[in-house]
Amino acid sequence: MLKNTVLVVLIFISTNIFANEIITQSIKLDKHYKVENTFSGDLFDNTSFHLIFTKNKKTKTKETLGFLYDGNSVKKLESFSHFNNLGITSFHTTESHLIVLFSYEQYSKRYLKKIVYDLNNKNISENTTISNTGLEGSFRTKDRSVLIYKIKDTLQTKSFNGIDKEAVSKYIYFNKKDPVKKFFKGSIINTIKTDEFVTNGSTSELKAYLDNNKIIFTKDDSNKNQCSVLTISLNNNKIIPSKILTFENNNGDKRYKKSISYYNNNHLYFLSLDKKSGAIKIFNVSQNKQLNTISLNSKLNSKILKNAHFKGMVDFLKNAGKNKFHPTITVNKTNSNNVRIRVDYVDINYGYYNDWWWHHQQFMRWQNQFHMQQKK
Repeated sequence: MLKNTVLVVLIFISTNIFANEIITQSIKLDKHYKVENTFSGDLFDNTSFHLIFTKNKKTKTKETLGFLYDGNSVKKLESFSHFNNLGITSFHTTESHLIVLFSYEQYSKRYLKKIVYDLNNKNISENTTISNTGLEGSFRTKDRSVLIYKIKDTLQTKSFNGIDKEAVSKYIYFNKKDPVKKFFKGSIINTIKTDEFVTNGSTSELKAYLDNNKIIFTKDDSNKNQCSVLTISLNNNKIIPSKILTFENNNGDKRYKKSISYYNNNHLYFLSLDKKSGAIKIFNVSQNKQLNTISLNSKLNSKILKNAHFKGMVDFLKNAGKNKFHPTITVNKTNSNNVRIRVDYVDINYGYYNDWWWHHQQFMRWQNQFHMQQKK
């Protein structure tokens, strides 16, 4: 029987024995499968999963094929058929299950299809279809997925813990002047992944961070050098928002030109700068208290872990303050349980993506390159 061959590219990053190594493995499909898309993700330290979205020419339906790769061999998961084009909203795992939240659109409405893969017997179970209308962003940790929705006059979260049924929490705006409604108005939520190393943070005005059973929303206002913070809890079916706190990073009577923030472990790191000066103010969010101020000047040069492109703080501020650049700030935990603050600037067209989504995009690029090579 004739076969189609799909190149699977497996990426293992930093925490496992295959760090920085690309391994290729072929999966052969029957001729009646037409490959339309692919998705790849890490399961455990040395195991990854791969989904191939196909059209079955025999049955005239779409079929999603699943595979596991443990570094040595490929094992097939149970497939499933569907009529709509599927995307990936999130995925997470337990010790013996892979849970994937597929998204699709039908009759102008958006839905989620939750598929649970049993990694022991390779079978799947499909849960009742879930509405996905109003999705604003998603968080993915090892064992859960948390989705954020804005639906008319309602803020909503859906938490998928392991293989359990989703837990839904809601907050209904009480009128047009509701401070929570005003907080979210006109801004798109950018969810930030903080359980892995983050090189450059988001330049978006409105960001969201998952911190255990809380979601912290931060909203930057460069014109006022202010950052507003709103916290909600995921512990019950009713969202009870905190009081909105406002933190400032001003330069006396003079306003800095640009401001950007980053949240990590109950601390807000608020960067403001212009072409000649800048400062990072650090706040304890729960105590609404300023802890420290780091002035960005030439005195810092000797204390900075710099790369070959860093020519001094004066040069850095001059470039970061230009209109064609956005400043960024990230905070990452070190092996010695301290934090490392990283300040940088990026092109104005830069966009931040969660690492798992970047991973998928890279996989797509590599597969496209393979098909182009095959045509030559």
